[in-house]
Amino acid sequence: MEKDRQLQKVPEYSIDKISAKSDLATRGLRELGLLKDEKHFTIIYVCQFCGRLINYSSTPCIFCGDYPKTKREAIIAQAFSSNSLEMTHLLTVSKAVKSKEDLEITIANLRQLVDDVLENEDAYPNYRVIFRLMDNLVSESAHIKTKILEITKRSKILCKKCSQEIWFADLPCVYCGTLKSRQGVDPKTLKSELSTKEKWIVALNHFLLFVENQLDMGENEKALDELIFVTVYIISQLIEEEELPKSDLKSYWKDLLHQAHYFGSYSMKGAVAIENNKVDMEVEPDRTPEGDFAIMLLGSNLSYLLES
Repeated sequence: MEKDRQLQKVPEYSIDKISAKSDLATRGLRELGLLKDEKHFTIIYVCQFCGRLINYSSTPCIFCGDYPKTKREAIIAQAFSSNSLEMTHLLTVSKAVKSKEDLEITIANLRQLVDDVLENEDAYPNYRVIFRLMDNLVSESAHIKTKILEITKRSKILCKKCSQEIWFADLPCVYCGTLKSRQGVDPKTLKSELSTKEKWIVALNHFLLFVENQLDMGENEKALDELIFVTVYIISQLIEEEELPKSDLKSYWKDLLHQAHYFGSYSMKGAVAIENNKVDMEVEPDRTPEGDFAIMLLGSNLSYLLES
């Protein structure tokens, strides 16, 4: 891409170099200067079951519905938090979970940390509340199944006509639209039948998936980090509380989007740039159909969010 000389590559970290923040890892991130202890909009976690970035560790994941059911899993949930890891490490862990890595083996100090907490609980008083929350959730598991189904259903918006996943917030279903175009109907005349809340969920979810799976270059790392924090918070509120963000939060998110400015992927051979409230999509001549679609998907959904 033409802007390569201006870009900073998002740092990559090998999974075996990630340490959990604890008494056992003080020579890890902190001394290396990787954990900056900066205050963020919220705390986020990597779901240890599906790898998605989520806002809470002691409630069912809004994407897969799973949650910590043992003390070991509760400890891992805290280790996979923004209180323990930098954003680049969180994204690395996210990919590792999705690749079904054995994280207690591949992440430095994690198994040692878990075993130490389990064997010396009195030395880790902060975990008492976490274990109590976990016990309460496990004891209520039979009563929350319906709620979990409702939440996970809201996180994956399906077409009301063909039941396929909706990819574009403000465009027709790609499956129904393709079918109608074959029947002589101009897809441009078709409108999305989603509610505003559903459109926001679709747009934010696919933006977050691009960040988790494909993003590897940008221009403003600090703004990008905070943008991810705010995105996770907003999508959590949309799915769990069915609340659209207030105007001031929308403005803050859009301001961070403009500051982060550039979202690129070497694997997709393309990028999306935000300038003056407009979206510019860039692709390499030798991009694949998959790359074409990924950049078009990202650009379209960010356009909707900017205009809404």
